[in-house]
Amino acid sequence: MHNPPLLLLVDDVAENLVLLEAIFAPEGYATRSAENGADALRIARAEAPDLVLLDVLMPGQDGFAVCRSLRADAATRFIPVIMVTALNELEDRIQGLEAGADDFISKPFSDDLLLAKVRSLLRLKQSRDELEALKTDFANMIVHDLRTPTHAILGLAELLREDSAGGAEARRMLDLIATSARKIDQQITDFLEASRLETGRLKLQPRADDVVALARRVMDQARPGGRARQIRLELEAPTELVAQVDSDRLGHVFLNLIQNAMKFSPAGGTVTVRIGAAGDRLEATVDDEGPGLPETDAAAIFEKYIQGERRTGGVGLGLFICKTIVEAHGGQIWAENRPGGGARFRFELPLQPPVQS
Repeated sequence: MHNPPLLLLVDDVAENLVLLEAIFAPEGYATRSAENGADALRIARAEAPDLVLLDVLMPGQDGFAVCRSLRADAATRFIPVIMVTALNELEDRIQGLEAGADDFISKPFSDDLLLAKVRSLLRLKQSRDELEALKTDFANMIVHDLRTPTHAILGLAELLREDSAGGAEARRMLDLIATSARKIDQQITDFLEASRLETGRLKLQPRADDVVALARRVMDQARPGGRARQIRLELEAPTELVAQVDSDRLGHVFLNLIQNAMKFSPAGGTVTVRIGAAGDRLEATVDDEGPGLPETDAAAIFEKYIQGERRTGGVGLGLFICKTIVEAHGGQIWAENRPGGGARFRFELPLQPPVQS
């Protein structure tokens, strides 16, 4: 919750916005105003208001469409919405509920009734925010506690492997223990990264960097993982391409996409990374030669805890983290099947990302 609570007022009639501001200002609420659906969505995504008071009858995107867009976006999904409407038909109320509205108030309305509805929904939102914070802190505490024994397993397995007199079979089992512990450690890292990104505690730190050189460093890091199956990594890119990016975060995106492509490429296959610029946007693709993506996976594969049919043995956070990082840069990421077979993961982001607040 903001302090004071922030209300987003949406109405295409300027006089109505002035009236609403006059109602809420004496009650100590902060307000932002929007005269159309597009501005309302932009403000909601940028400032995460505590409640949206939304007119229904507006040109362009009406209130129903705006409400559906708010509910479809993870960043605004749980913001309470009160629809202010002159429509009193039961069908209109049903349509509003199906769009995701939490409550309605009909024009002309009583100021006291409107304030009571706002206070009630803000109390519910505050309770939900507090519960979510407790849940996140509890989960992070558990994950941090898991990290210590995981690192102990890794260290002890390495010591036993170096000193083992049990022969090749004992060393092979110790290698399996170490590999499994590394997978657990990566899942812990992914969970913490996803939690920080979702709660806004991990902010981007963009600076000028050569994205091509960054990709080369990541490919060198990933290359040993493909040697056993003779997976080749190839880069098609200009000599240099400088952009304002958070290099650590963007490196995580490249590494995750490359490792994912290596897992699904056949032995002796090739993973190809392509980087270029189109106007003011950076474009990058990672291609594999695997079985491709089932049609149902392409849209959902970046969702949290979704693995789809291309299962990797993780918990479904890697691609979700990639999506969150790319979108934090002001870009977009998607997956598709290559015309010649295999999967292609593509992302685009502005060479100059939006300023972080």
